[in-house]
Amino acid sequence: MKITVLLLALALDASAATAQGSIAGCITDKNGGTLPGVEVVASGPSAQQKVVTGVSGCFELSNLPAGTYAVTAALAGFVSGKRENVVVGSGRTVDHLDFTLCTGPLGEILWITPGSLANAWKAADVVARVRIEATEPVRAECPTNDVLHTAAVIEVFKEAANGLAGETLTFQQEIWSGERVPYWIGQEMIVFLAGKQGRFSREAGPFFVFLIDGDEITSPDSAAEVKGMTPAGFMAKLRAMAKEPTAR
Repeated sequence: MKITVLLLALALDASAATAQGSIAGCITDKNGGTLPGVEVVASGPSAQQKVVTGVSGCFELSNLPAGTYAVTAALAGFVSGKRENVVVGSGRTVDHLDFTLCTGPLGEILWITPGSLANAWKAADVVARVRIEATEPVRAECPTNDVLHTAAVIEVFKEAANGLAGETLTFQQEIWSGERVPYWIGQEMIVFLAGKQGRFSREAGPFFVFLIDGDEITSPDSAAEVKGMTPAGFMAKLRAMAKEPTAR
């Protein structure tokens, strides 16, 4: 009798051991870089387990009771990732449960500017007077508040070898930088842009924008550069810069 009970207990212990599984995967940023220090949590109806990724950016949640879990991945500065209905089977590993984390929204950024109009001119691939014709949210794997503008080209002051493509160009405005609000349809401005083949960006802020409003020209990034200037005077300055051999 005692032997039967002992054998039954051993069988139950073995069954409980095999009624467990694990979850494994790796975590990267949107550029494919590994992310150490990510807290990964598996939450189920009868168990919760947490682990932190190491230098490889990979993780394993082991000895999980068989069942269905929600798995989250969180790291300061990134948008948390979550997977629902992850089924862990007895004696099985859910492999390659990978996450790609997007950079989180940034409240205040120290936007480093070129320091002078001459430096901005040298850094830009295109300097042009444009008029906004259409705007739309930037659609990407990592959501942002950025806006993509399509603009008619009115006058080109500088055009690098990768240049403009046709009579319109598109460029991305990062809303967390400088203006905090998107440009509007019909707005005329002078932009300093980086990019090629008709699509450009003001990413990281080394390029200026000068808004034209009647006889006034303003810039949220470099007010000192345009103080006291009319749009006509400023454009005359840009045309003169374009003729300077060192400015090309």
